[in-house]
Amino acid sequence: MIRKSAFILWAVFAGWLALTASISLFCQFWLPHTVIYKDLLEQWVADTSGYWIEIGSVRGQWRGLQPGVVIEGVQIMQPDTNRVAFEIEQVSVGVALIQSMFSGRLSLGYVEADVSSLSIERYSDGHIGLPGFSSAQGSPTSSLSIPNVRNIRLRVGTLQWNDRPLDKTLTLDGVDVFFDRTPFDDRLEISLTQAGELAESMRLLMVTDSLEISAGVTGPVYFQAIGLQLAQLAPFLGSDFMQDFPVTAGRVDLELWGDLERARLTGLSGQTLIDELNLRHSNVRLPEVSANLNWRYTDRGWRLDLDELAFRHDQDVLEIAQLSITRKKPAAGGQAYFLLGTDALDLGEINRFLYAHELVTKTDSALQLSGTVEDFRLRRTGSGEQALYTVSGVANQIGVSQISQQLTVSGVNGLLSGSRSSGLVWLSSNEMIFRYEPWFDEPLPSAALAGMVSWHSDAGNTSVRSDALIARTATLKTQSRFEIDLSPDSSPNVDLQIDILDGDIAALGRYLPFRVMRPTLATWLARSLPSGHFDRGGVVLRGKLDDFPFDHNEGRFQALLDISDTELDYGQGWEPLKSLEAGILFDGRRMELPARQGRIYDTSAIGTTAVIEDLLSDDAVLSLDVVAVGDFGDGLRYLKNTPLKDTVGPHINAAAGSGGSDLRLVVDYPLFGKAVSVDGSLRLSNAKLGFSEQGIEFDEIEGEITIRDTGVWADDLQATLVGRAVTVSIETPDPDEQKPGAESWITLDGTFGPADYNQLFPSSWYQHLAGEAKWRARMVLPKLVSRDHPVTLDLTSDLRGLAVDLPDPLWKYKSDPESFSLHTVLAPVGMRMIEIDYRDQLRGVFDLDGLRVAAVIPAEVVLGAGELSWPVSGRARLSGELDHLDISNWQALLDSEADEEVTVPLFNQIDLAVAELSVAGLTASQVQLSLLYHREDWHGEIDSDQVKGRIVLDYSAGQLDQLRMDLDHLNFVAAEEGESIAPSDLPAMNIQIKRLVYDGVDFGRVGLHTSPLVDGLSVDEFSMHSDSLKAMATGRWSGRSEAMRSQFEIELEIPQIDSALSMFGFDGGIRDADARAELKVQWPDSPMNMDLKALSGSMEIDVGKGSLPEVKPGVGRVLGLLSLQTIQRRLSLDFSDLLGKGFSFDRIEATFEFDQGDAYTDSMTVTGPAALIEVSGRTGMIARDYDQLITVTPKVTSSLPVAGALVGGPVVGAALFLVQKLLGSEIEKLSSYQYRLTGGWDDPIITPKDPKNPVAPATDLR
Repeated sequence: MIRKSAFILWAVFAGWLALTASISLFCQFWLPHTVIYKDLLEQWVADTSGYWIEIGSVRGQWRGLQPGVVIEGVQIMQPDTNRVAFEIEQVSVGVALIQSMFSGRLSLGYVEADVSSLSIERYSDGHIGLPGFSSAQGSPTSSLSIPNVRNIRLRVGTLQWNDRPLDKTLTLDGVDVFFDRTPFDDRLEISLTQAGELAESMRLLMVTDSLEISAGVTGPVYFQAIGLQLAQLAPFLGSDFMQDFPVTAGRVDLELWGDLERARLTGLSGQTLIDELNLRHSNVRLPEVSANLNWRYTDRGWRLDLDELAFRHDQDVLEIAQLSITRKKPAAGGQAYFLLGTDALDLGEINRFLYAHELVTKTDSALQLSGTVEDFRLRRTGSGEQALYTVSGVANQIGVSQISQQLTVSGVNGLLSGSRSSGLVWLSSNEMIFRYEPWFDEPLPSAALAGMVSWHSDAGNTSVRSDALIARTATLKTQSRFEIDLSPDSSPNVDLQIDILDGDIAALGRYLPFRVMRPTLATWLARSLPSGHFDRGGVVLRGKLDDFPFDHNEGRFQALLDISDTELDYGQGWEPLKSLEAGILFDGRRMELPARQGRIYDTSAIGTTAVIEDLLSDDAVLSLDVVAVGDFGDGLRYLKNTPLKDTVGPHINAAAGSGGSDLRLVVDYPLFGKAVSVDGSLRLSNAKLGFSEQGIEFDEIEGEITIRDTGVWADDLQATLVGRAVTVSIETPDPDEQKPGAESWITLDGTFGPADYNQLFPSSWYQHLAGEAKWRARMVLPKLVSRDHPVTLDLTSDLRGLAVDLPDPLWKYKSDPESFSLHTVLAPVGMRMIEIDYRDQLRGVFDLDGLRVAAVIPAEVVLGAGELSWPVSGRARLSGELDHLDISNWQALLDSEADEEVTVPLFNQIDLAVAELSVAGLTASQVQLSLLYHREDWHGEIDSDQVKGRIVLDYSAGQLDQLRMDLDHLNFVAAEEGESIAPSDLPAMNIQIKRLVYDGVDFGRVGLHTSPLVDGLSVDEFSMHSDSLKAMATGRWSGRSEAMRSQFEIELEIPQIDSALSMFGFDGGIRDADARAELKVQWPDSPMNMDLKALSGSMEIDVGKGSLPEVKPGVGRVLGLLSLQTIQRRLSLDFSDLLGKGFSFDRIEATFEFDQGDAYTDSMTVTGPAALIEVSGRTGMIARDYDQLITVTPKVTSSLPVAGALVGGPVVGAALFLVQKLLGSEIEKLSSYQYRLTGGWDDPIITPKDPKNPVAPATDLR
């Protein structure tokens, strides 16, 4: 089986080889002789194709297994003219041997032709042919037949394409056409490697059952082009294409797959890339565009779908998901149309891409787009000038703005349908924003729009119309009807009616075209209505806008708005009208606002009208007429808080008012910076006006105040001040007389007394006044305060009817007229002062501005005579020349008026010259007193015949800590007992007096040191030094008033007791004796008011050796026991033998206890050469009586010098009497004797004890 198969294969191969060899041998023999067959070949071509040709030469060739001929110089003749149609330089023809053997006839294997130039025409029926050729029957033909050849290649140097329907010619170079025929299909490939101005290269591949052009090619097609120039290709694509795609430039790379049906292209798909695409009549330049495209032929046109459409510039890409283009040819009786559509178009991204890469020219008027358009459709029906364009789509947040930002619209939603001549827009926007920069500073508030707007154009004129357009913003709701006629030759003609359904007045300014209005007017309109509500209203505008505001009735502009709860802030600084219920009428240039009700503060404005006669005038003035009834406090606030404050406001800033008032005000307020004019009145009824800082309040005010921008006037306003009737007048100069210092005067007249003064300016000093007097107050208020025109206040009175109960020189009878004036400058700073004058006895000047640089008000006050000078900074001086000054009276007055909170004295310097100065009952004449306050201390000097020296008062925290006096001399007489002084009120004292003379007694040098205690005063040291007496004392003075108490310990040293006694006016009687005494005493009163009845304590006295030349009464009083003279007289005792003319003693010792006005002793002894005398018992210092026991012990051997023991008292006198009795007996037989002394000081009774028992035991007679 295998062997048989191998044999068969060998036999077939051997037969094929033999046949091939035979044919090859034949061709090798025949081909060299083909030239002799040239005529036969020309005839064969004519018979086969129907065209006559002429051949220049023929030669044979062998290509592989195919023999063939090369024909050169072929000329194809036109059938009709027998002229050369075109020439073929060379044609190579090969014979298909095998096919020829099987078919039994000659079959060509290939045909190759080289043509230097060739023309091809496209006819109106779409067929393609060679120009000038006809069929064998003589009828023109536009088709070419493809010979039955396996492969055909045509190489054309220059191909000229003539398109008769378009009347266009295209020249191509380097055209290579290759045809491949198989048993199954025909393939055609055309390539251009040098396409000239059309492209860099092109390639066309077709596959079809039959490539017979005359029958129309059907089958798939492939096309590739690189560098295809659209500008060159576009004219050959037809007028429809040029209208649909007005391309002027562009380079295309594309690769397409399509379908041909009977030589008609029915579909294409593939990719394309276009560089530098330009569209005619547009400044759009697209650097790179790519897309996947799908083109299909339809019954009457075609549809192009672009997918993944992308625009590129460098690395930036703009993508459009899908775009479709449809072209429809007209049906019977219809018109062709072109339709472009997309599901969604991102305008913002397109806009960004174009301008970012400068693909379109940026100009100020160029538009920028944003937002998206969904279901966008652009339709063109017809062509040429008669073409009709319509557009439709769903706008979503569309925004349009100019590069210059002059015009901006955003947030537009709605449906669009229209054409060049008419259209409709169904608006349904929630937040549409509009701004036109030449008109508005800011975008208009976002608005929700609903309604339909239509337009229609005819002959260049356009009409825009809407029957119902509803707009709603956060602050306004309107419904509009309008028709606007736009003509290129005239201003827009508007017929507009707006119904305002609801709105917020505060937002009015946002709708005003600020930039076409005068800025001041626009600002005023925006500011003047800061709050309120539009209840309803309407606006009508009819006429050409150029004729606005229709001064000659060319049109009509009118707006009527009903507003509520509105505020009218008509002028900067003026109090607005609030809670207005009113209407606003705009009629041409005029604006009027008649208010039904409103408020100024809490006052009801019962009638208010605001009018601007000419809104557009350079001199536009708002005329405001207000009638308000309410509280005076509001009227006062109006004066203080509006520009009227420049006239009266500064002077009543601290004032408050209440009560009834009627305010009528006419204000002319220029809108463009000129002066405001005010004319009005304020009618007061039972009103009150108070100045809280001064504590002044006017009540029951009745009258009328005239208010103008130039001043305030009032005649005889009636009121009460602290319950007293007063009359007030206000006067301002006429405007023509006003100068920079023009003044207003306020005058007040009334009668007042101390209680009234105290209510106005509380002070305890008014208690020294009684009665009442007439007063006039006059205040001068300059319009412009300056140093030349200050604010002043003058108070004047003759004080008739007012008594002044102050120490001299200010004391006054009620009925006496005495002048009083007070002048004060209240402003400006640097001039504020007070000047007073009271009947030339009290004059003063106070510099109120001096407090800025010192802690005291600079002042000069003169009492009595003396020159008044201007205050010096830092000095407050009291000076003057007085005939009499009682410091005690003034001190008592000042103490009663002292203010513990005031730590800085009213004066810091005192310079007084007083002819007679009294203090605490002491008097000095021709006194010069100078005191200076420095660092909380007073330092000064006093100089007169009675007193001279330095005085220092040390203060701390406003309280007197210490009184220091260093006096050269002090000479005064005892004064009458004055009022008691509380020791706790006294400061510490350090007083040194070089010479003290009191009631003519010279006490020598005196010193006193005290220190304060919690409840009193401690006398730390008291000393007195003179030739006759030295005293040292310490003590304590405590308590107040009736609970006062004095305690002292006193040491006395008396070198010469007789001299010391003489100092106090006593007859000494004691010679050559010194004495020492110590006292510890206390009493319930001040040291100056010692009461013997309340005296308690003790005294020890020790008198040294001395003598009594004569026993006289004075000594007994000094000791406070008994009058010796009285005892001698009463007892009639004779001591002459014992005493003689004198009595000597060695010592006197005694201790006394003081209790309830009595002095008790049980240890008084008088020791002398003659006797020892002992005394015990009571002496009544208040009752002036005695109850004592006297014991006398004689000294016989010593001559009984008893008298020497009698140093001053009834006890000694009684002892002398007893001695005298004893001398009449036998003295040696006696030891001692006792006697009782009773009775009064002036009539004492001495009674001896039992003579049988002469010495009785000593008893305590207390």
